Amino acid sequence: MKTTILLFASLVLAAGCRSTPRSFDRSLRQDTFDTYCKAIVANYPDLKAQGLSEPQLRQDWENEVISAKSATQFYHALGRMCGTLQDPHLMLIPNLELWQREDGPLGTSDFSVLQVDDRLVLWNRGAELYHVTGGLPHSQNAETTGWVVEDFNGMTPFRSTNIGNVMNVGPKKSALTVTLRHPISGSTKTCTRRRGLPLRVESPHRGAGGLYQHRLDNAMRHTTNSVLGEWLASADPAKRYDGTFLDAWRINDVGLLIWNPRRQLPASGPLLDEFRRDLDEAATIFQGTARTLVDLRSQGGGSSAGFKVVMQGLIPEEIALRDQDTGVFGLVTWAHRIGGGKPICHGPMVVLVNEHTVSYGEWMAALLRSGRAATLVGTNTVGAEYCTSRFEGPDGSILQFGTDPYVRPNTIAPFQGSGITPDILVTTEPADMLTASATDALMETHRRQLEAAWTHITAAPLAR
Repeated sequence: MKTTILLFASLVLAAGCRSTPRSFDRSLRQDTFDTYCKAIVANYPDLKAQGLSEPQLRQDWENEVISAKSATQFYHALGRMCGTLQDPHLMLIPNLELWQREDGPLGTSDFSVLQVDDRLVLWNRGAELYHVTGGLPHSQNAETTGWVVEDFNGMTPFRSTNIGNVMNVGPKKSALTVTLRHPISGSTKTCTRRRGLPLRVESPHRGAGGLYQHRLDNAMRHTTNSVLGEWLASADPAKRYDGTFLDAWRINDVGLLIWNPRRQLPASGPLLDEFRRDLDEAATIFQGTARTLVDLRSQGGGSSAGFKVVMQGLIPEEIALRDQDTGVFGLVTWAHRIGGGKPICHGPMVVLVNEHTVSYGEWMAALLRSGRAATLVGTNTVGAEYCTSRFEGPDGSILQFGTDPYVRPNTIAPFQGSGITPDILVTTEPADMLTASATDALMETHRRQLEAAWTHITAAPLAR
């Protein structure tokens, strides 16, 4: 199965070009449109459910894409076209060198869109940074953090939209327009932000986007370690292991497996060996425990190889998942054997999930609920069920989206686009996001989720 990659954003700018394309003319735009249109029609499993077809895509988007007067119009049109898939795995990586060559220096605004309990809310990085440093937000519209996003530069966002989203990038000093709704009063407003933050291209294959997510990731890990550190101080026995991919804790008779944010399941080589060492160390920590808490919040998917390795330690009985892919002679189906190894976790289980648990992270949660009767605590997951494929356009851009679905066991409901709903919901209230610091509000929810999971697992009856 192809590598599955976490996509927190619907359309994320994550890289520059692969190669220098020919002249940016109508012919190049036509060829790029044709490449992606055909890739979508041939490979996206839910095309009919979205009401899409090749004639429909061409009718709606072909003229806008190929008649674009600038690279900005071209990539924005491509972004809106691809966004019609409503696929959480979707990622459009434009050719930054071509874009800057055609339109001059590019910039971003400090707007991002965060998924919070199935609401898409605005997150203002500039206002947040000034709050953290103790200053006052000097930027316009700083008070809009926490408002619900109805429209983001001409596109209704699906799930989350990164600072480096294609729609957020454009020539410096060009305008970005966002339509917002107050989450409590329902009043609306439209705000315009000028692009101007530097878009730093570190190499031909890497762009600087998602800076807000790194901040949230660090805050999540700090909050988790702070809470567990308090519990560990009074525990007997108590053990702790800090790994690369995951941390393992023992607090009294509870083993805690804590996934490190943004670390994806490795595919092969030294990283996969290191992942196995993390699991072996966790197994040692968990010896003698009677209950297990697994924290999959911000588990970002990864490779099928890493998925098989971790499930061998979590699922005692082997499960057959059938994978489907489009072959030369039609749909091809084959089985993957998951689990069936020596379990490292013991007793009843609670699993934490949130808006950043995606792809294989969601499959892990679903299988643990199905095969280990685990109780899920937290917030709704993203719903990126399919495995991904990547397609390169003639312009040097790259499009990635979900292509290969599993034929799942009857005990697991479909979750593409809708996510997995926990058994115990611990959410962020709309009013909480209207405070000075959205990060503080989200970390308070993060803490409450962990405490709710701890309360549930320590009260769970043990098998006799």
